[in-house]
Amino acid sequence: MIQQIKKFLYDSLSLLAFPLFYLRWAIGNTYQSKNNNLKEEPKPPQYPKEWSDLFIHSYNNEHEKVLEILQREPNSINSVDSLNWTLLHVAVSHKSIDVVNLLLEKNIEISIKNNKGYTAFHIAACNGDLDIIEKMISMNRVPNGNIISNDMETSLFLSITNNHFGIAESILNYYHSNMIGSDNNNEKKNEFKKMIDQFNVHGVSPLLMSVLRKNLMMIKKLIEMGADINSFKKDNSTALHCAAIIDFTEAIEYLLNKGGIEMMNSVNRYGNSPIHEAAIKGNFKSIQTFIKQLKIINENEQKQLFLEIIDKKDKDGSTPLHLCCNCVNSNNIENNLKSCKVLIEEGGVDVNGVDSGNATALHILACVSGDLSLPLVKYFLEVGCDPTIENRYGWTAIHQAYHNKNIQVYQLLLDHLKSKNPTYNLDIEKKRVFPSSLNNSNNNNNNNNNNDSSLNNSEELKLKGIERLKNVIKDIKDGKIKNAIVLSGAGISANAGIPPYRTKDGLLAKNKQFSFSMELLEKHPDVFYEAIRDHFYPIHKASNENDREDGISAGIKSTTSHYFINELNEKHGCLLRNYTQNVDPLQERTGTPLEKIIHAHGSFDQWYCTVCQKQYTDKSDRIWREIGRGGLPFCTVPECRHVIRPAVVFFGEPLSQDFRVNTITDFRKADLLIVMGTSLIVYPFASLVNDVASDVPRILFNFESTGPFVNTNDLNRKEKLKQEESLNNNNDNNNDELIVEARGNRDVVILGDCDKGVNYFNSLFNSI
Repeated sequence: MIQQIKKFLYDSLSLLAFPLFYLRWAIGNTYQSKNNNLKEEPKPPQYPKEWSDLFIHSYNNEHEKVLEILQREPNSINSVDSLNWTLLHVAVSHKSIDVVNLLLEKNIEISIKNNKGYTAFHIAACNGDLDIIEKMISMNRVPNGNIISNDMETSLFLSITNNHFGIAESILNYYHSNMIGSDNNNEKKNEFKKMIDQFNVHGVSPLLMSVLRKNLMMIKKLIEMGADINSFKKDNSTALHCAAIIDFTEAIEYLLNKGGIEMMNSVNRYGNSPIHEAAIKGNFKSIQTFIKQLKIINENEQKQLFLEIIDKKDKDGSTPLHLCCNCVNSNNIENNLKSCKVLIEEGGVDVNGVDSGNATALHILACVSGDLSLPLVKYFLEVGCDPTIENRYGWTAIHQAYHNKNIQVYQLLLDHLKSKNPTYNLDIEKKRVFPSSLNNSNNNNNNNNNNDSSLNNSEELKLKGIERLKNVIKDIKDGKIKNAIVLSGAGISANAGIPPYRTKDGLLAKNKQFSFSMELLEKHPDVFYEAIRDHFYPIHKASNENDREDGISAGIKSTTSHYFINELNEKHGCLLRNYTQNVDPLQERTGTPLEKIIHAHGSFDQWYCTVCQKQYTDKSDRIWREIGRGGLPFCTVPECRHVIRPAVVFFGEPLSQDFRVNTITDFRKADLLIVMGTSLIVYPFASLVNDVASDVPRILFNFESTGPFVNTNDLNRKEKLKQEESLNNNNDNNNDELIVEARGNRDVVILGDCDKGVNYFNSLFNSI
């Protein structure tokens, strides 16, 4: 039980990075077993062993003792512990107001951040300590408002997140008067604007958080002070999307009045507008509010806007009406029904409207298992929905209900058909007709019809793909592309002699016992480092001992793909960042600046001891020489001598802070995304491909299509390749052909060897 209480308290204070040992005293003295009637002697407080008397007195609000020490040792006022907590951090966290006042009067440094990036002001804002906040403000002892934590949180953001709106208002008023005041200083205005729009690592701004906390007054104050009404989260959802999701109708009305009806057309990464999100949740009140706002505008514009917004299709081709009917997981069918009624009766939506698969809302309802959708089906039939409309596969809603074994829905649709259209010829056992089958049936006199159709499709996609590549090249040459991001994986190092992990020659296949894990390193360091040596230190490839500048992958040279990434920076000046899954230094060897490269999974450039935390940079090659001769690298601290580890991400460990902070900022700026040599199956790295805006072009250089780039052509090729491998009894694919094709409405794939793909791109670049 006590462990559960500890966990609860620790989790509830995680925003503050408040160390658990700071809470032990409180827990030990307040927790008593219900079954224990005996009085226990209070346990003495347990402080961190490293804490001096000054820290302990500050924690316990012992003003006189703190003053006495500071008078004797004035330089100790800015002391920090191992977590970089100052006396002010400690006093604020324990609400030791007398000591806080003393420290502020003694001019303690107020901008020091602890190990999680929080100042004492952050902690007070998060904890809701209005007295401390007002004291610091009254003394003008407040740090810069744009200081952010490791998770990119400002003090303003933390106060709103934790529902301390009085504090948020005080912070806003203070910084507004100090940053803007009466003078017309644009630099200060920009600083204030930056503060009120600063988003955290998830892309959530103070405005978005105010919506999520359902605080209309804070929403109004932020917008009146200049907050960006169109700010968006990592998934491109705006404040209006958030309001629609939580059914915050007052916010919807206010945001639309301030930002205009065009806000309703904004879409997130899934292609969903705010009304789509309301429909998914069955939030009929939000849908009503959207329609009400639409009806306010001029009637001549209304019809077009209704078509654009009320019947808008998302990326899957679904309209809001279709989404209202997709109620398979709904907890409240009544809300789904009300949402449909609002769209049809107040919004004038066509009950027989179809999605991209030519399915009506009735088709969707007929697929909902367990006859859950029966009330909605009855309503749709009452308002004139036609159950005989066929989807792209030739099935009506009746077929869908029958084959999904939704007996009541099937019987209802059948009875309706018999009463309204008794002459309709229904073949209930009719087979679905897929598009490829349709092509075959239309061309059954041609023995090669299927291959011809596939060939024509591939040729069309190739021409479109080349056209898109030329457009990207032209934009690079014209300087329109300024912030290209490259996602690279093991595939770009394959031609250097480092096989990708999951191939038959890769690290995981050759070393069945190996895994990047602390468990293996601690229990079997010899197995761990033997695998590391074999994969990352192929001595047999060393061409010259003097080439070994950094030891790792000795003698191996960077590939054409690595140099292509460097040229984006050096030659074209458009590389914003290279996010790489690789832990080798081959990209750095091309001359790409270190600040342009982020190793998402860590790098063998850095090492550290897990016991004493001593860090190592292997400039002298000592560590790799030890590994290369079959030894183990040990910590050089005499009293430690523990086996050290590389600073790479082990299984179960979070990615680096650099990765988290930079991705959220960089991907908002990106105007081109290039993906090279990665299978996009390891998350969260794989999710980055979806973090660019929906109109940003994406190019894939890879042996095969993967992730969001896959289409039916790729699946057919994969199946054909398997058959060929089976016939040849050979798992090697020696096909040197490059495949260039368009995908979706913005993507291009260049499939084959990465270096050959780069050569193709460069030749096209030089020909324009």
